[in-house]
Amino acid sequence: MWVALVFMLAALAVGAVILSRVAGPLHGLLFPPEVPVPGHIKVVEHTHDKNGDEYWIYRTTLSGDEVAAFYDERGDCRYSPAPNLLPDAPDPVNSYSVAVCTGQNRRGNSGIGWQVYINAGYSDEEGPTVFRLYRYQDVR
Repeated sequence: MWVALVFMLAALAVGAVILSRVAGPLHGLLFPPEVPVPGHIKVVEHTHDKNGDEYWIYRTTLSGDEVAAFYDERGDCRYSPAPNLLPDAPDPVNSYSVAVCTGQNRRGNSGIGWQVYINAGYSDEEGPTVFRLYRYQDVR
């Protein structure tokens, strides 16, 4: 009887070791980490390559500063200098860069990284802010 109990405890210990090695990656596969996205957005384009990297182009009614603040809370943003808009210039360009933000999310043994390029100054019909979000797989 003692021998059977020892074998059962050993089998339980081996099972616990195997489970501890498999649980993290399995959790990452079943519930992958997501890229943060603010509300009030419209997807303009979405591309997914064979390596698992993706990018989206979004339009939103939020201001460029509001989108940048959203991503600054979840990562790190480098803000662009104040735009020099010249409406009297021969060929005025009204859109301008607001910020470039980066961050990462980890879940279990898997993770993703993201990078966002935020631009503002578009017409109200287009949505005044457009941002491109890149998502990268397996960031360590």
